[in-house]
Amino acid sequence: MRIFAFLILMSSINVFAQTTNIPDPLFEQPLIDLNIDSDGVVNGQVLTSDISSVINLNLNGYTINDITGIEDFESLKFLDLTYCELGFLNGTFGTLDLTSNSNLETLIMIGENDGIFHLIDILDLSNNLMISNINTSGNWFLKEINLQTGATDVSNLNINIDIDLGFNEVQGNLQNDDGPVCIRVTDPVAATAGTGVYSTWTISAQENPYFFSDTCNLANISFDKPQITVYPNPVSDKLFFDTKSQVENVLIYDNLGRKIEIDVDLKSDHINLFTLDRGIYILKIMTANGVVQKKIIKS
Repeated sequence: MRIFAFLILMSSINVFAQTTNIPDPLFEQPLIDLNIDSDGVVNGQVLTSDISSVINLNLNGYTINDITGIEDFESLKFLDLTYCELGFLNGTFGTLDLTSNSNLETLIMIGENDGIFHLIDILDLSNNLMISNINTSGNWFLKEINLQTGATDVSNLNINIDIDLGFNEVQGNLQNDDGPVCIRVTDPVAATAGTGVYSTWTISAQENPYFFSDTCNLANISFDKPQITVYPNPVSDKLFFDTKSQVENVLIYDNLGRKIEIDVDLKSDHINLFTLDRGIYILKIMTANGVVQKKIIKS
């Protein structure tokens, strides 16, 4: 009778054991490799108890499309997503929301300016009061970091959003037209002046312009630079231009800095890229108002 009752108890525990969905097998596999997922099987889920006490999670080098499930790593203090290529497989830009990881202190998400990068345009850390170190260097597509935590923002924060505009052959009077990066804060005036809590912030932004805002509404910000939009990006065939500046020339380079020969009709509003291999390319656009570079994805 006692054995029967024990079996019923164990069955009840198994039935009600809380699990966290991990829909991307490319995310679950490293959890198995790191001995975090205790069942050792890629099955779209992990015991929440397996991940809730994890403090350090180093996913450097793993290709991961979707990091859904990270929200239940409630004890997480250190997260390394370097070279993970988040979002690349589905070819769409998205938000990396880490607000549930309220104990997070360090986020490393390096892209290295080459074929290893992230399709993340918004990073949400608005509920991360312990954050002290953010490194997203080499990520051209990042356009907003939300650090707006409420009445006052965090202190003693180091941010690195450096990018490399290209290669020796491409260098010149260049600007990154995929930016500027908006750093969303509670008090943009004080942040811009570097006063108050923001006097304790250190920001490295080599070749990557940024500004502070409490809304991150780019439509209300004016910048003295050629305004050029290229779309769609990722592109499979035709890449279109939208600009008020006169385009004088367009050059394209692969991620090793080698110039790619393509036919460009400056009277047209697009260029044909269907002959290019899948990968990352640098588009150098010369206008009457200056030169800009854009990183494009050939899907």
